[in-house]
Amino acid sequence: MKSYASFLYNNIFLNKIFSAVLTLIPILFLIICFIVYRIRSNDVKWKYRTLFFFFLTLARIFQVFGHFLKKDSAVFLLNWFLVWIFLIIAVLFIFKELKLKRKKVIT
Repeated sequence: MKSYASFLYNNIFLNKIFSAVLTLIPILFLIICFIVYRIRSNDVKWKYRTLFFFFLTLARIFQVFGHFLKKDSAVFLLNWFLVWIFLIIAVLFIFKELKLKRKKVIT
């Protein structure tokens, strides 16, 4: 019996749908966070959330773009380097928001 992951990987149509959904989810959250950020009069907490999803979306777009590059090229390595940099920056914004929450609880 094949596992669901191997079925998804081997089925090209489902693989494309799954990839599209994984790309659209951060974009959707980015739009929602940006709208809330603008409505709440530039709230710092929502600024960090918006920046988190912005860099997460950039990482996902570069990751998808990397599938079309030659695997042994310098551009491919640069692309994956940028993906990891964007992910690290996104995680830093999470820590910045957590630090902001902790500071508000203490004061």
